[in-house]
Amino acid sequence: QTVLASWAHLWLQPKAGTDAALINGMARTIIEEKLFDKDSVIKRVDNFEALAKALQGFTAENIEGVTGVKWVDIVQAAKLFAGAKKASIVCGSGVGQQGDGMAALANLVLLTDTGDGGCLYMLQQDSNGQGACDMGSLPDYLPGYQPLIDAKVREKFEARWGCRLLTEAGLTAFEMVKAAKSGSIRGMYIVGENPVVSFPNSDVVRQALESLDFLVVQDMFLTETAKLAKVVLPAASFAEREGTFTNFEGRVQRLRKALNPLGDSLPDWEIILRLADNMDYSMAYLSSKEVMDEIAELVPLYGGVSYAKLDAKGLWDGRVNYRPSEHKHFSLLEQVPRPIGSGDGFPLTLLVGSVLYQFGAGTRSSRSARLKKFMPEAFVEVNSADAKKLKVKDGDKVRLSSPVGQVIVEARITGAVSKGNVFMSASWPEAPVFGLFDFVADNQTKALAVKSCSVKLERVSADD
Repeated sequence: QTVLASWAHLWLQPKAGTDAALINGMARTIIEEKLFDKDSVIKRVDNFEALAKALQGFTAENIEGVTGVKWVDIVQAAKLFAGAKKASIVCGSGVGQQGDGMAALANLVLLTDTGDGGCLYMLQQDSNGQGACDMGSLPDYLPGYQPLIDAKVREKFEARWGCRLLTEAGLTAFEMVKAAKSGSIRGMYIVGENPVVSFPNSDVVRQALESLDFLVVQDMFLTETAKLAKVVLPAASFAEREGTFTNFEGRVQRLRKALNPLGDSLPDWEIILRLADNMDYSMAYLSSKEVMDEIAELVPLYGGVSYAKLDAKGLWDGRVNYRPSEHKHFSLLEQVPRPIGSGDGFPLTLLVGSVLYQFGAGTRSSRSARLKKFMPEAFVEVNSADAKKLKVKDGDKVRLSSPVGQVIVEARITGAVSKGNVFMSASWPEAPVFGLFDFVADNQTKALAVKSCSVKLERVSADD
């Protein structure tokens, strides 16, 4: 239970991994009780009849049993959502790691949106994470989510950049680590990421990076990953460069340099330009402003944005009103997703999330002495009933173990975590919680599943 839950008209608490089942239950209710504009939906979206038929398999009894949420509450949620004049869905990254969950949310938006309603917004873990995705960091898309397989899209970028683009999609970060481990990738260039801490199964990630012939890391700090590199390129912080930040709803704000870069550090784009010059491919950008001008030219999501407009208005929100013209399709989920099960000997479900005074994997925030005063060390939150059964008291050191790893942290007894669950943040590099996870990627999104897994907890002595 979070502070946000206390503001809700209705708080639903599904079991880990059952988001799609709950959401599909809402969609079924909206269709059966005719809480939507059917004619409008059929005009805009394909597969409606197929969706309605598929949702018949999501019975009230089945969904209630799987999610642990009462069917009457799911029906009430559906009526509240469908009855809103303009409803938006804001979700965290956990649902994004479940392809069926994201598909179910998209279906819900398409089912209730008449063309002038709300949208689906996913909160990114890091500041400007939305901007990074918008700029083509996905392996099968060019900037602006323009498909790499589209010949006309490739031609547009090739003409502007003076090069030929590959036609096949690249690898995800997860796939790159696997390829490095197998030896099919021999070199890697990592920018602003610390996968030794932020990826699952840290031992495997470390082994994969150590096996490379050549590793370059570009970052602000000498992170656990940077310590493995042959070359470290010092990057400037946000306060030492010009640019923009894009928030989760697509609003762009101007970033202005407050300090000169320390030491030999440079803004990321300048480092890339210098590398390009040394590789005999000159990139003729004289400033970050010129980069933004090119973005406005090539990326429809950012069409019309410019530093001049940002300076005059403070922010740019043209993208909020951008709607691609292509016809939409409902996604069909054929079976009710099951909750994340507890493996033999690992009876608890670990939930990983964020805490107020740290963020991300702690690469930056854990270095702040002032933030450390609020949360000086890693901890795991344990339900009071589970703690009593395990003979664990508040403040005890405990070992949290999974089939692939373990961490030793302080226990905090609370009623906010439901029985059978424990909660821990990923923001302490000294206690890398992602080391408890194995490499498991969603088949649809290819995102790594690092939100929940099966664990056991035991009190440890001072000698451990």
